[in-house]
Amino acid sequence: MMFFITEKGLSDFVVHYLSNTSINVIHRARKTNNNPIARACGVTIVNQSEEFQETTIVTGAALFEV
Repeated sequence: MMFFITEKGLSDFVVHYLSNTSINVIHRARKTNNNPIARACGVTIVNQSEEFQETTIVTGAALFEV
């Protein structure tokens, strides 16, 4: 299961499309919550899609509870 976290809103179409591909979306996340979430998951925050690299995507995370 993968998660996509963004500070911006997403359209219902995008949320539906991503959920069909087993990607869960957390949108409209507060900026103050992003850094703790990133540290807990061991990921790098990227600001643009061009910045995505294999090293910025974590695939082996264990259970994460809020």
